[in-house]
Amino acid sequence: MNTKKTATIQLPIQSNEYGIPCIEDFLDEVQRRFDVEKNIKNNLYAFILERGLFNELKEYSQSHDMSSPDGHKRVVDNLALNLLTEFKN
Repeated sequence: MNTKKTATIQLPIQSNEYGIPCIEDFLDEVQRRFDVEKNIKNNLYAFILERGLFNELKEYSQSHDMSSPDGHKRVVDNLALNLLTEFKN
C-alpha cells in the first residue's frame, strides 16, 4: 500500500494581524529556507576554490553521482559510517 507522508512546519505569520497563516507566509518561509541553503552552498564552493580543491571536488563528483535519487542518502550514509569508524578508533 502506498501511503503518503506528511510533515508539519512552523511558519512565522507576518501577512496579517489575526495570526492566520496564508500562502504568502508559506512562500516567504520556502524562500527563506531556499536562500539559507543557497548561501551555504555558495560558501562551500568559495571555500573549495580558495583552498585550491577544485580538482579534488571534480574527482569526487565523478565518483559520487548526486543526480540519482539516492545520491544524497549515499553521501549521508558514507559520512555516518566514517564518523562511526573514527569514533571506534
